[in-house]
Amino acid sequence: MAIVAEPVGHDQLDHLATFLRSEELPDDDISLPNRHFFFFKDEDGQFLGIGGFEIHGSDALLRSVVTAPEVRGQGHGMPMVEALLNEMRGHGAEMVYLLTTTAGGFFSKFGFVEITRDEVPPGIKATQEYALLCPADALVMRRKLTFTD
Repeated sequence: MAIVAEPVGHDQLDHLATFLRSEELPDDDISLPNRHFFFFKDEDGQFLGIGGFEIHGSDALLRSVVTAPEVRGQGHGMPMVEALLNEMRGHGAEMVYLLTTTAGGFFSKFGFVEITRDEVPPGIKATQEYALLCPADALVMRRKLTFTD
């Protein structure tokens, strides 16, 4: 199944924010620098979901990966995450972090492992997502990003 990742333009941030809020995900900082968000669609143009990341040196923070409710459970999440991992590689990321309250099992399928908050580097800890927007009890996960996987 082929998916298309379309970068979210500044003129589309309202649509992105509305979708994030409808899924109870943070949207307060989506217009700040270093944020890369994508709308995912299938080959016919049907909206499949969104996802994004921030780059902080060689570290990346994977953010807000969510499929659209009408296509949830149909296998679109995995190719969306793979597309985001490829985009992060293109931006020079070597290590990827994420915070989740509900999807630890899903992300473990991609090689993400749970870590303690003490193991998170300062650049990721300083993000609004980490410091302010995600709950303190969110699971923190990490994955080395290689060019061979």
